[in-house]
Amino acid sequence: QVRDFVKKSLSPSLELPQSGWIDELMGTDPTAKGTISTLYASIQNVASPSLDNVRRKWEEELGLDISEVDWGGAVDLVHSASVCIRHGLIQFKVLHRLHLSKEKLARMYRGSDPTCPRCKQVPANLCHMFWSCPRLKDFWANIFRTFSLIFNEDMEPMPLTAIFGVAPRETRLTASQRKAIAFTSLLARRLILFNWIKATPPSHKRWLEEVMAHLKLEHLRFTIQGNTKKFFKVWQPFISYFEDKFPSTP
Repeated sequence: QVRDFVKKSLSPSLELPQSGWIDELMGTDPTAKGTISTLYASIQNVASPSLDNVRRKWEEELGLDISEVDWGGAVDLVHSASVCIRHGLIQFKVLHRLHLSKEKLARMYRGSDPTCPRCKQVPANLCHMFWSCPRLKDFWANIFRTFSLIFNEDMEPMPLTAIFGVAPRETRLTASQRKAIAFTSLLARRLILFNWIKATPPSHKRWLEEVMAHLKLEHLRFTIQGNTKKFFKVWQPFISYFEDKFPSTP
């Protein structure tokens, strides 16, 4: 009777659980070809949760499809856009949508103002705060105009560059130029975050000053790599533009 009662009442908890990823790894033949690659891929899949939901949310707000190539480039830039850990954290938080927009705050706290502090419009979601706000139009237009002048390549303002630092694939930009765009657009996003709750957007001049101030960091990056010549190859166009724009600057 006791055995029958236990079987009827507690059998679900006594059943063996379904095999998990650890069980599958333990069952892998260590002598089989490609075992190390298989183990590494399995661990990576568990350690790196899917970003599909984040990507879909960005696509929804931007009103466009983000290709696998562009999304992969955005993810890679979290680690490669800058050697500065704080810059990498900014890139990480932007990509993963971790900043609190006015729209999100209004959902979290009843009575919170959902309007954009710059243009007073709704919805003030992340896409709006980083890109589509009318008060940011001149800011981004001037930055992309600067890119066009420096790299001698017609570059229209586009959200994937503004939000993620991914340069347009259809351009003739070199790898070094794309890295420069990734870094300088990151500084633009950083300025937007500094002005996150302010009524006035950042200025183009302030962005240029930020770029030139951070060239010491870039010089350090190339020095560590033992390639200072490449530093001037990448950044001399910015330096020349800055000297022409602000001739009184030492």
